[in-house]
Amino acid sequence: IASGLDESIGGQPFELDGHFVNLFDSELQVQEKISLVAGAREFLVDLDSISGHEPQLIASGCRALLKHRLPHQVTYIVNGVGNTPGIMLLRTAKAPLSVTLDGQNLKDFNYSPKDKLLWVRFPNVAQPQTLSVNF
Repeated sequence: IASGLDESIGGQPFELDGHFVNLFDSELQVQEKISLVAGAREFLVDLDSISGHEPQLIASGCRALLKHRLPHQVTYIVNGVGNTPGIMLLRTAKAPLSVTLDGQNLKDFNYSPKDKLLWVRFPNVAQPQTLSVNF
């Protein structure tokens, strides 16, 4: 959590350098520089502090519960407020071969080999759905 004090005196904003995801950003995009000016409020995940080789859920715009992890697949049970956009951000060393939601192929996902991050987008519904990422 980072903030710029409202009572800050003038001068240069405080800069954070690294690889961050702001949880207030609905697109969960990677930011390499964060400027903290007076009144700024940031809720950040420091991507450089995350280690491990297995796929990891970093953030989501839905409830996402791990169902199982297999050598070539990770599966979550997801649900959220109906008719809202759902998003999941996963750290994974490999690009997915496919992503399915309740057995139907999803097309709205993208992988960044540089950041080793996968963004998966889908429509939220109130009832649980099964989301699988296949490697």
